[in-house]
Amino acid sequence: MKAMTHIIPRLTGAILGLVLCTFVSFNASAQSDDDWSGAWNGALTTPGGTMRLVIEIETDDALGMTGTLESIDQAPGQKIPLSSIAVEDGVLAFAIDRIGARYEGRYNSDNASFEGEFYQGMQFELNFSRGTGDTAELAAPNRPQYPTDPLPYIVEEVMIPNPDAPGVSLAGTLTRPDTNDSHPVVILISGSGPQDRNQDVFGQKTFLVLADHLTRSGVAVLRYDDRGTAESTGDFSTATSADFTSDTIAIVNYLAARSDMNLSGIGLVGHSEGGLIAPIAAGQSALIDFVVLLAGPGVPSRDLVLTQSRRFAMFRGTDEETLARIMEIQIRLADITIAPTSQDDARIEIEAFLTEDLMSSVGDDPANRDNAITSVLRPWYRYFMRHDPAPYLAALDIPVLVLNGSLDMQVEAADNLAGMREHLAGTPDTTILELEGLNHMFQTAETGSMMEYAQIEETFAPSALVLISDWIQTRF
Repeated sequence: MKAMTHIIPRLTGAILGLVLCTFVSFNASAQSDDDWSGAWNGALTTPGGTMRLVIEIETDDALGMTGTLESIDQAPGQKIPLSSIAVEDGVLAFAIDRIGARYEGRYNSDNASFEGEFYQGMQFELNFSRGTGDTAELAAPNRPQYPTDPLPYIVEEVMIPNPDAPGVSLAGTLTRPDTNDSHPVVILISGSGPQDRNQDVFGQKTFLVLADHLTRSGVAVLRYDDRGTAESTGDFSTATSADFTSDTIAIVNYLAARSDMNLSGIGLVGHSEGGLIAPIAAGQSALIDFVVLLAGPGVPSRDLVLTQSRRFAMFRGTDEETLARIMEIQIRLADITIAPTSQDDARIEIEAFLTEDLMSSVGDDPANRDNAITSVLRPWYRYFMRHDPAPYLAALDIPVLVLNGSLDMQVEAADNLAGMREHLAGTPDTTILELEGLNHMFQTAETGSMMEYAQIEETFAPSALVLISDWIQTRF
């Protein structure tokens, strides 16, 4: 989830499924002699719906041509730096390397637009014309659950160093009831990708709404920017879930050392990858009294990613023959990724297997090959793919609340909750619930598609908020 830049999710890749969130880096490219500077808008139509996109092009004598991409319907206001951009001989080309996306379009002087194709595993027609179009006057999305001043609780900004990670200090916001009565405190742990303290994903500040509700209900909340993101220090790009676990424990120790909060218990609330981290942290610290897992994994990550890939391919309408071939490739890639080999040996094996012809055979763009290989070799990804939550869940002897939306397309509820029930069978106080009609972000949804996340007014289903606060208050 990071002076955070979110990016359109990997909607189309046939070879690599989305693992909850994706992000990009910036590089400059060659300058054009023509003045293509300014805003250009287009609409990308995919099987999941239509997204309005705006690119902003700038030219500089030193940097050359640079640009940003904004997805108006999914992440309004979040401008993502392009990895490269250039206009040569009337052809606009830009790329976002980390998600294997690129665009190429030729300028048509008759209608003053670039007409071309957007590639991200599959190919889609996409034209850009000058200006921001109807997005210029686009009103901010209605978010009725966002809190407004005055707030009926204490708000404190904190900076927490991690003594086990030199150079890492975690910036966060602590909200707590304005009372001397004893109360529990929870730490919110975000999903994958560089997230800020509000877990601002697709224009929805999930953790802002969750923290506000819990604090009004008498539960103190500490939410924080991931390391290397927004106001936190450190390097996010080299970190794995083990490093994020270390950050969580540093915050637990900080809260336990405070003598001014009259705490009745310390809990972890983890969403998605945060639900992977919470059980690990609970096994490492006796100071943690309960955990809440929101779409946290109950099955090995390998199985989770393969199920995710199948569901996205089916959602795109992939035919059975191609689907079977895609899954065969995905399984082989997963097995290479999790094998106990060195990074160099894994790269050699993947490069030999994932040929351009193989990618073409399932409709994937061969130009994405290098990006695909880099993605599966990231330290974070290899750690994640090797993870099995079973021993960490089975070791929990504290109260556990597990929630999964029935429309979750990223962590499929049926298999995931079956795994949770199996692994938590020996835990005395366990509540495991599938919430009907909710998606991965715990919004009331129609299909569960990621295309809906930004379009839904609701940030967090009120029924789920009450369920969480009541469960905590009943025990602490």
